[in-house]
Amino acid sequence: TIPNNIGHFASLQGLFLENNRLVGTIPKVLYRGSGIGANPLPLVQLFLQGNMLSGTLPSGLAQLPNLKELYVDGNKLTGTIAPAICKKGLNEVFVNDEAEHDLCDNVVCPANSISFEGVAPCTRCEEDGSDFRRYLGQRDKECRPKLSEVEILDLFFDHMHGEEWLDQRYFWEAGSPACQRPGIECSDSGKVTAIRLPTLGLRGPLISELGFLSELHSLDLSDNFITGFVPSEFRFVDKLIDFDIKGNKLQGGIP
Repeated sequence: TIPNNIGHFASLQGLFLENNRLVGTIPKVLYRGSGIGANPLPLVQLFLQGNMLSGTLPSGLAQLPNLKELYVDGNKLTGTIAPAICKKGLNEVFVNDEAEHDLCDNVVCPANSISFEGVAPCTRCEEDGSDFRRYLGQRDKECRPKLSEVEILDLFFDHMHGEEWLDQRYFWEAGSPACQRPGIECSDSGKVTAIRLPTLGLRGPLISELGFLSELHSLDLSDNFITGFVPSEFRFVDKLIDFDIKGNKLQGGIP
């Protein structure tokens, strides 16, 4: 995470933290400073792109009087961009887009759009209910369609090295019906409601796509060898009430 004590660096003009797998939110001390009577930091350049920061893009960043460059694409930020940030004319020197466009796109592309670099030029995608494009500044070459639950489970099996799981009765054939897979439980309507795969030798990082199983209420992946962080997408699983990941090698907190 970005530590709050960074607000004590009263002369800080450039902060370059891109591509560091940082989690958490963008701290208020960047534009408030630290301590009684503190002033906003004199930041000119703020590079936070390519991390796993979540939450929203703070409107308070518009209070940074000297800010000229702000890059936050490639994170897990949701919501919209405050007009006050857009009006600062940020990144104009470096954004390669001569076409007329929203000044907010110079900072970061909006949700439900894609761009090769996460900033202008941004391509708006058709509204298809996809949860995968709800983030600001998504980097991609095309608007990819929404994944089905079968596709999500196939992806999970591959990333968790399913062919090496300790009990081969849990082998999932690609494309097979979700509700017929060992360890999977479904509702009467055929939606995945539970995944129970404890002590099977799962290894690797959790895929973010699990957070888009909208009816999931129970997830038991305990006593495996799962690494990395719990994806911030898990905050979208509103119905999750049973979440057991003890006995793994995970870092950080739970979104």
